[in-house]
Amino acid sequence: MTCDTAIRDIADTAAALRELPPQPETGRWTVVFADFGHAMLPLATLPTPMGSTFAAELFVTLHAQALSSYELEAPDAATAEATARAYFEQQRAEVQPWAATCLATAPGTVIEGTSPEPFLA
Repeated sequence: MTCDTAIRDIADTAAALRELPPQPETGRWTVVFADFGHAMLPLATLPTPMGSTFAAELFVTLHAQALSSYELEAPDAATAEATARAYFEQQRAEVQPWAATCLATAPGTVIEGTSPEPFLA
């Protein structure tokens, strides 16, 4: 895979996420992102699907595409994304750019203290 192909794949995934059927806003958000170990690239911030087939499909799709997501409570999408970015930066402060090994966030990772349980609970 070339860098151009990877960038196109990420752009296609972001476009597909924007086309998902709208979910009701419940105050819980899913911030979907590409995890590069030392940096995150947010692709979409969606209302977290609750107890539905859609929730399971989203989880499987993110896992298959090697994408990550945080789940958290926030008043709106912008606050959710800002909280996710701050949390990621705090968690990865010691990670060196493009290290040979790095951490990866699993789809559906709950940011502690912001949400009682993941959407697949």
